[in-house]
Amino acid sequence: MPTFEHQTDNFVQVNISGEEEVAPRPPRRRSVRWIAAITALAFAFTGIGVGAASIHHPYKLDLDGTVLASYSWSGTVASALEDNNIELGEHDKVEPSLDTPLTDGMVIHVAKAKLRKINVDGETIEVWTTADTANQLLKEQEIAGRDAVVTASRGAMRAELPLVQTETEVPFLIGKESRTLVLPAGTTLTQALELANVTLGEHDTVQVTRNNSKLQVAITRTEFKDRVETTEIAFANETVNTDKLTKGQTRVKQKGVKGKKQITYRDKLVNGEVVSSEEIDSQILTQPVKQVTLRGTKSAPAHSTTSGAPAVAPAGGVWAALAKCESGGNPRAVSRNGRYHGLYQFSVSTWRSVGGSGLPSQASPAEQLQRAKILQARSGWGQWPACSRKIGVR
Repeated sequence: MPTFEHQTDNFVQVNISGEEEVAPRPPRRRSVRWIAAITALAFAFTGIGVGAASIHHPYKLDLDGTVLASYSWSGTVASALEDNNIELGEHDKVEPSLDTPLTDGMVIHVAKAKLRKINVDGETIEVWTTADTANQLLKEQEIAGRDAVVTASRGAMRAELPLVQTETEVPFLIGKESRTLVLPAGTTLTQALELANVTLGEHDTVQVTRNNSKLQVAITRTEFKDRVETTEIAFANETVNTDKLTKGQTRVKQKGVKGKKQITYRDKLVNGEVVSSEEIDSQILTQPVKQVTLRGTKSAPAHSTTSGAPAVAPAGGVWAALAKCESGGNPRAVSRNGRYHGLYQFSVSTWRSVGGSGLPSQASPAEQLQRAKILQARSGWGQWPACSRKIGVR
């Protein structure tokens, strides 16, 4: 701004560029009238300068923490922003209001809004904010009724936003460990983790929240581990009909063998506890062998009674008593579980071991008696433990 000054000996003029021009002292031979005119003119300019100073307003402009000193002859906050080429966005904030008249020493605060990422109900969204710290940002969301979280990971640290504006005690939850740190003013998340001596793993995450109106930092330790297990593979069963066996007879032709399989699982551990497992690989070590069972289809031959042999159970004696005890004297008797047949309740395998064929219950009473005697001669009365004791033969 041009200013004008009056000196005793010289008239000093300051032009717009601020350079002084000194007029030479007027010759003494000039007339008194000319000197008086110049003097009056100087006083007139001096009066203008005094009047202009009375509406000159120095002020300060705080733009996101950067303070600029400026002045204006007159106007409002809006004109001061215009003079300093500051344009306000839709979400920017200014104090005092734009229509406030400028006054001496006024400080105008301008906060430019920025897009910040936050997590609300598990979804990442972007919000406009003028908050200087994570604490302020979360407080804004708290007031707006949102349960917001500022998240970060090793690959995406939002360290540019300080956590706190002043020195603050902040609780840290690191995995399952709790501790409280005093964070200096302006501490970023990266700096806070360094103070806590925390190194983030590849899958670790950080959540900055407000709990009971206080800032809180939680570090979740996440890791993946592989483990190997060996399991059995069940064998299949196959039944094959054959006319080489009598109906009701079965025989295992090929015994089944279980196989083995190696499975690799990937476990996800959160703060040291397994929360999920995924099968990532499997390999068969040995194939199972199916079991093949033969099932008889041949009809049993009709058994004729031996000449002179009884067609029914023996009527008396030890063998009649044994038959009475074992089967009630019924040559066609079959046990409830289907394993034992005839007068003397032969199993099929025992029957075959003494020369029988087909089912014992389909043989004649005479043949059953004959095979029972062979068995007794070979193995004793112990083949019928309960009944032989009951009839007193042992």
